[in-house]
Order: sequence, then structure tokens, then C-alpha cells
Amino acid sequence: MNIRMPCFAYYVVVAVWVVACIGAAFLWSARYAVYGLAAGMVVGAVARALAPEGAVARIRSRWLDVATLLAFAFVLTFLARFASTPPVL
Repeated sequence: MNIRMPCFAYYVVVAVWVVACIGAAFLWSARYAVYGLAAGMVVGAVARALAPEGAVARIRSRWLDVATLLAFAFVLTFLARFASTPPVL
């Protein structure tokens, strides 16, 4: 069984995107950062669905990975509206 690993550049792009989302939280709003993370998950789901095996990191089967990423993106998009809510003490 030959298991192919994604290119190192894939992990670099994901890390840069996460750091950019963290920067967006500090520069603009946590809401934009959460939207950015959700958009990254949608892009990851599309890449996992369309890219050849081994080009994108995998956890389980292709369609379970896609469904999980899209579900998390939907939940993050829903929760983003509460990201900038001031704390209530």
C-alpha cells in the first residue's frame, strides 16, 4: 500500500492562511477572521473533492472529509455573527 503525502507547500499555504486569519482578528474584527477560516475550509473541501489522491491531506474517505469540512464551515459562518459580541458581566 503506497500512501502519498501532500507537498510541503500545501502545509505552508495552510499555515500562512491561518496566520492571516489571526492577523485579521487583530486588525479588523474577529468576525472577519472567522469568515476567513470558514472560507479556508470551503476551499479545502473543494480541493479535497477535486484534487488527485495525495495532493491534499486526508483523514478518512474523500467524501467524509469534504462533508466534515463543509459542515464546520457552515457552523463557523453561523457562529461568526456572535464573534464581535461584547462580553456581558
